Amino acid sequence: MQRDTFLNRSYSNWHSHLVNLTAVFCLLPFIAPLPISTDVQYPVFFLCAFIFMLDVFSGYVRLSKIDLYFIFISLLSFIYISPFIDAPYELHKRVGLISSFFVYYVFTRYAYFVKAKAILLAIYINFVAVIFNVINPSLFSSMAGYITRIVKISHLDGPRGVSGLAPEPGFMGAMSIVFILIIFLLYKQNKVSRHKAISVTILSVLVAIATSSGTASLMLLTLATLVLIFANIRVSGKLLLLILGFLLYILYSLSYSPNSRGLKILVYLMTDPSKIFFSDASVGFRMIAILVGFESIIQGNLFGHGVGSLSVVAKDIASNGMIEYLFPHVFYRVGANLSAFSQYTVEMGLFFWILIAWIYFKSISNSFSLIVRIMTLFFLIASFSILFPPLWLLIGFTDVRNKFLYAENNDQHQPKKKKSKVRQS
Repeated sequence: MQRDTFLNRSYSNWHSHLVNLTAVFCLLPFIAPLPISTDVQYPVFFLCAFIFMLDVFSGYVRLSKIDLYFIFISLLSFIYISPFIDAPYELHKRVGLISSFFVYYVFTRYAYFVKAKAILLAIYINFVAVIFNVINPSLFSSMAGYITRIVKISHLDGPRGVSGLAPEPGFMGAMSIVFILIIFLLYKQNKVSRHKAISVTILSVLVAIATSSGTASLMLLTLATLVLIFANIRVSGKLLLLILGFLLYILYSLSYSPNSRGLKILVYLMTDPSKIFFSDASVGFRMIAILVGFESIIQGNLFGHGVGSLSVVAKDIASNGMIEYLFPHVFYRVGANLSAFSQYTVEMGLFFWILIAWIYFKSISNSFSLIVRIMTLFFLIASFSILFPPLWLLIGFTDVRNKFLYAENNDQHQPKKKKSKVRQS
């Protein structure tokens, strides 16, 4: 066990290797040697739990108040059962919060161990998989089935694009946004060059286009908007971003058929933005999921309905508000678990809101961290599980405990070397 004197953190010789391996699996969250029947696979959670237990048994765990509250909520989610609702209780679905805590713990403590090589390795593996998927979709689908739960798209002649090492295109579209965010976090840490950051960003945008995903389109538009508003870049740089965005829109239009889901989102945006929410079924499913969470609080269920209750109470919650009127074409899926935010709001109410507010309050106060945190809210609120590992990796990287990584001069945080004295004769 060694001690990092200038950061006052303790770690074993294995921590660096384990943390970098964890980072790789964070960016390959849908693969496992023996995949189980869930989209997000287990390797990253096993690694993070092992690191946490290693720290516990070594006696070097330092838990803050927010860590303790996170653990409390995680344990509460196992037993927070309402006696008034006949809700199904499935133990394997109750591990979401505790598994998320392990990933959060690792990257709020050990983000400074993460090397650019590990991140780039995972990103390039994803890029290669997408290229393979484009060249031979049926062969790729059959081979990827050995390490993923399922690859739903085995032919690219429909409205949906490639999925790479993800169950469906929407997930790979989201991963492409994660690649952009993490590579620029590494750039801010002086771990990669500007040229490398730009090249990975361009490739990631091309992957997002290749997925033909409505989710990817919305995320790219959101990210571009946030950069234009918050990023500390010159006006000329923002104009260049707008021009590139327009060119990518043209590329998108020329590359895909009019049935492309991603292209439809962009067309709706240009012609009638309201159709994005009220005509597109995929977006509609997510909107009702999000609104059910807010409606549950508005109706006075401040502490939730208990775990497992979403599918039981969602229809009653939505029927008592305007949700059914606004989204009649997708209301039949009102009880589907399409939003981690909605699920835990309905089940645990303000207990969950306090956790999320506390986590987002503990953010590094700079413009790029703000952009990253807003994008992670997209993952949390949209159709991603609380178990989505990149969510917690990005939150960990922008946690206030890792503020030193983004100092203007990182050298000031390194141990100073003693100057050798030259003996004069």
